[in-house]
Amino acid sequence: MANAQSDDLISAAAGGDLSTVNALLKSGADVNARLNACCSKDGETALVRASQNGHLQVVQALLAAGADVNLQCSGGRTPLVYAAEATHLDVVKVLLAAKADPNPKVTLLGRTLLVRAINMNHLEVARALVEAGTNVTTAGPTPLMAAAGKRGPGSLELVQAILAAHADVNIGFDGAIYPGAPILDGTTPLGVAASSGSLDIVQALLAPGFFANVNATQRAGNTPLTIASAKGREDVVRLLLAAKGDVNAADDSGKTSLMLAAEKGHLEVVRVLLVAKANVNVKQPDGSTALTLALKNNHPEVAELLRSAGAIPPNN
Repeated sequence: MANAQSDDLISAAAGGDLSTVNALLKSGADVNARLNACCSKDGETALVRASQNGHLQVVQALLAAGADVNLQCSGGRTPLVYAAEATHLDVVKVLLAAKADPNPKVTLLGRTLLVRAINMNHLEVARALVEAGTNVTTAGPTPLMAAAGKRGPGSLELVQAILAAHADVNIGFDGAIYPGAPILDGTTPLGVAASSGSLDIVQALLAPGFFANVNATQRAGNTPLTIASAKGREDVVRLLLAAKGDVNAADDSGKTSLMLAAEKGHLEVVRVLLVAKANVNVKQPDGSTALTLALKNNHPEVAELLRSAGAIPPNN
């Protein structure tokens, strides 16, 4: 009878049937009983099912009845993990207020719950985790790294919350932030933000007190400025230059920001870099210059601008 009553509680919680949940709790159902308890020691509880399905009032009733907010299921998943993955923000906040551990001992595709939430674009959930004290200095792709490339509502506020939690702004990462993402090669959060064109996030990372290294290099020698220049991020380029980004820094192939912008035909970025005194005639080891790269890739307007700035034509 006890097992049947407990299974009924779990079923009612999963369906959001608050009146049945209350009746079963009143009649003595075990609030922490697991589904199929006779066969499994890590089955799901009523709180897990209610959290996973976003039934806020049921979650509150179960917590009031003494449900263990940190009871783990298969793989170490807790009610908080299920609610966060399903983007039930109100449930996440209630669980955290009930002292749910914001650092559950579980990895999700090799990532922490916070990084997983960011990768899934559950940015408000991620911010709630940060504000509850989750670890922002984890190994692998850090939460700041994952957040730095986001754009749109909530992205800046999340980055600011992570920074306020004393995340290291200059940790680089080798690998993909999430499966299928581009492979990073030691890129820092500033480099990620420069690549995505997240101007507000670049500004946040460069703000006084956070000490983002504007000239940090990844293994291939790229800097935030070379990355932004190659991507044609004019506003980001201006901001990085204002922050003392090295306009003549070159990657390991010898390409400077000017060369990368010229090669891709980013006319306005080339103009900005020239105003910042980029060396117009610097050469790669193979002799290529910004002008030859512009000509080779059929960017006549860029080539003309470079000539007007003193670029030496090939074979001269």
